[in-house]
Amino acid sequence: MRELTKADLIKIEDLLIRRARTDFWCYRRLINPNMKVGWWQKEIASKLQNFYERFKRGERPREIIQAPPQHGKSQQVVDFATWVAGNNPDIKTFYGSFSDRLGVRANLAMQRIYDLPKYKRIFPGTVIAPP
Repeated sequence: MRELTKADLIKIEDLLIRRARTDFWCYRRLINPNMKVGWWQKEIASKLQNFYERFKRGERPREIIQAPPQHGKSQQVVDFATWVAGNNPDIKTFYGSFSDRLGVRANLAMQRIYDLPKYKRIFPGTVIAPP
């Protein structure tokens, strides 16, 4: 088996970048390369992707995510909101939380994601307008 060249790695990353535009799980893995990966994270990503696809078809889907603390619910939803914004910046989203602190943290996390060079490569045409 031959060793991958830099050109090979660039081609692979380009393929992943293109796939991340339509595949939320792939997007999450690119945006959060150090995230814990398990069945739960993948299952919720699949449910959120399905939610978005149903929404695009004109349905009015609802999804409730329940899990004990520290399972990554908030980060999953933050990532989802940024992925939706990249796919369709005209869709209005909001993040509701039980505390101001968690809401502020989510907003800051979204701003950091929007500023990532990788995000800009995945969604080059997305511009988040100031309030």
